[in-house]
Amino acid sequence: MKNKNVMQEISISKIKSYLAVHFNFIINVYTKHNAKEDLEEGRSTFEKFISIEETKTRIRNGSQLYQLTINATEMAGIFEIDDNHLTLLYIIDSMQLSGAGTFCIDAIKIILKNKCTTLSVFASPYSLDFYIKNGFEKRSKNVKLIKGMRYYEMELSL
Repeated sequence: MKNKNVMQEISISKIKSYLAVHFNFIINVYTKHNAKEDLEEGRSTFEKFISIEETKTRIRNGSQLYQLTINATEMAGIFEIDDNHLTLLYIIDSMQLSGAGTFCIDAIKIILKNKCTTLSVFASPYSLDFYIKNGFEKRSKNVKLIKGMRYYEMELSL
């Protein structure tokens, strides 16, 4: 994959131990792009959801968390799949619009191959165009507001 005319080596690996570095990565991207769409309650809800304790509990219960790395050293993204639901997908600014997010969606399709027929996501207004571009369709026409968070229910046929 190319990024600003520089060849990047991209890899995905499963996160076995969710650490503060992962939490900080997600909260920084969320704060920059998604937080403005949510109410204060939503920002608190999200921060609790990605907390180390809650995320480790989800992983113990079967959720799969992955890290996108460029050039074997730099964390460029994180995504989480719980059954056939994409609970998180966050990409650093320098890799947004580079195809890194689509690379993650393609990896998820491979991970879920022969296990599920659909992939659902609660897409923030910020990420709506990305999901539409990647073949997701809205399951509801209007934006929803639950626990202070705004999102669209979307689904992709696998």
